[in-house]
Amino acid sequence: MPSSLVRLLGVTYGPYAFGLISLLVVWYAIVAPTLATNRVDVSAFREVSAQLRDTAASVAQSAKLVNDAVAKMDALADKWRKTGDANPNFR
Repeated sequence: MPSSLVRLLGVTYGPYAFGLISLLVVWYAIVAPTLATNRVDVSAFREVSAQLRDTAASVAQSAKLVNDAVAKMDALADKWRKTGDANPNFR
């Protein structure tokens, strides 16, 4: 009786078992190593994003300083223009 039961199960579910085993072999032989090598290193990603955040803050601070310098130079240029207009010998 057990041999006929095993034979019946083999005939009935044999193709499914073969397909499942084939899928698992392909997964462990090809897909799993590829996923392991392409895994993103989260700590490196966080380090790079922190560096980019610091760089963005530095650029924003530089832009503010340049804007302030331009405003001061503009005020100085206006002052020089007024001085030149008041003095006809000024070129």
